[in-house]
This record gives sequence, C-alpha cells and structure tokens, in this order.
Amino acid sequence: MRRVLLIKRCCSFLAKATLFILIVYGIGRFCHDKTDGFCIENIRSELSVSSEESPSSDLLQEIFEQPFSYLCKGGQCYVFLSQDGKYVLKFFKQQHARLPWFIDHLYLPPFLAKIKEEKKNRQEKEFASYKIAYEELQEETALVLLHLHKTSLLQKQVSLIDKLHIVHEIQLDDFAFLVQRRAEGVFEHLEALIAKEKMQEAKEAIHSLSLLFVKIREKKIFDMDPNISKNFGFLDSQAVQIDIGRFFKGESFDSHSYFQKKNEEFKQWLREKSPSLAQEFESECTRLSL
Repeated sequence: MRRVLLIKRCCSFLAKATLFILIVYGIGRFCHDKTDGFCIENIRSELSVSSEESPSSDLLQEIFEQPFSYLCKGGQCYVFLSQDGKYVLKFFKQQHARLPWFIDHLYLPPFLAKIKEEKKNRQEKEFASYKIAYEELQEETALVLLHLHKTSLLQKQVSLIDKLHIVHEIQLDDFAFLVQRRAEGVFEHLEALIAKEKMQEAKEAIHSLSLLFVKIREKKIFDMDPNISKNFGFLDSQAVQIDIGRFFKGESFDSHSYFQKKNEEFKQWLREKSPSLAQEFESECTRLSL
C-alpha cells in the first residue's frame, strides 16, 4: 500500500513538474514571438573599446533626436525606423556571436570549441562586410553611420520602441549598429510605377539598378546573398543596396555566372509584371555584360 502511495506521489510530482516546464516554455515562446526575440541584452556589444572616427555632431543630432520604432528583423540585425521615416537603425544580433559566459572558463570538448570558433568567425566575416560597405560603398548602400565597437565618442542616447510599444532608453556608445537612409524595396517601387503607368520612370529605375551592379562589380565586390528583391531598393529614383552583411572581395570571381544567378529571379518577376520592362532589363544586361 505504501509503495502504491509513493508511486502515486511520484507520478503527481512528475506531472506537476512537466506542467511547470511546459508553462515556462510556453511563456518564453509567447514572449519571443511577441517581441521577435528582441531585448536589450541581445544587442549589447561585448567588443572592446575602439578608437573609431567620430561622425558629424550635426548629423547625429538630426538622426537621434527622434525615437525609433521596431520595424522588423533579419538574419543579422534588429531594424528600427526613425519617426520621420528617413532612417533605419540596425542593431547587430549579439546573441548569435556568443556562448554562455561560463564557457570561457571551461575546457571545451572539440565540438563545443568548434561552435565557439564558428560563432567568432561568423561575426568577423559580417563585420568585414560592413567595413567594405562603409569604406568603399557608402553612396551605393545609403550608409550613414557605422559603429562596430564600444566607444566613448557618440555621447548620445536614443529611444527605442519595441513591438510591445515599450520604450528603451540606451546609450549608443555601448552598442554595435549602423544607420542607413531608408529605401523602398525594388519590387514595391517598380510595382507602384507600373500601377501608375509611369513607364519612363520605371525604365530609368531599371537603368539605375543596372548601373549600380556595374559600379559594385568594378570594385570587385560581391555578396553571398544575390537576392535583388530583398537586398536592393530605391532612394527616390536612385538604386541602392540595403542588405550589406554578405560582401566579400573577389579578384578571380566568376562575375558573369554570379550576375546571371543574381538577375534570374528579377527577370522572371519583370516578365510577369511588365514584358516591356523585362525586355529593357535584358537589353541593359546585354549592353553592360551583366
């Protein structure tokens, strides 16, 4: 009898423990979904203090005197939009670049040591890409400000409004981030012009996009995610590349095959939306050897 009672108590305890774990997990998933996984600790930089060049104080004043509201997330960043709609503020996902703090004080088996090294290399490659954009492609990427390390140069505070409309006041010197002018996506921009039958402006946009490809190619810079629909946009009628986290230098890279792959999805979209624009882009690709 005592044995049966003990078994019942154990089963009751296990059931309650399982229920507790499921509730905690469910709350965690609910919070993650509602916030897109954003929290301040996930963007706080752990990189050492750097002597990066201080940008113009007038520019900082214009950008950061207004709050930024949560817009979306990508594979590398959480993205916030300025109140005036002119700028996007992208914070790097620092949680992807680190393991729990105690790992540094332990002997790591080979598989964990490999994971740690991969995380470090991943962030180094991403930051190398952002540096390429800042040093060689500022105009082509609408990049205004790049801040990769902790500094004491900015001396600026900004208000971030997350998906739950909670306001976070942060000191920018403690975070790794970049600022770009906000561009309209390629498909959205062209679709609006096609709907308004502004075909000449649409052709000019196609021309601007093609010239952008050429300018970047001439600098022997390529990206590992050649997706036009996600990675490019327009500032008014000027084409820019908005996703800048996959750049690399390629002296002996097969650029012809690269641009064929890059352009194929875009060509198919144009054929469906406007055969005349598709023909225009085909002609541009032939003329510019893209």
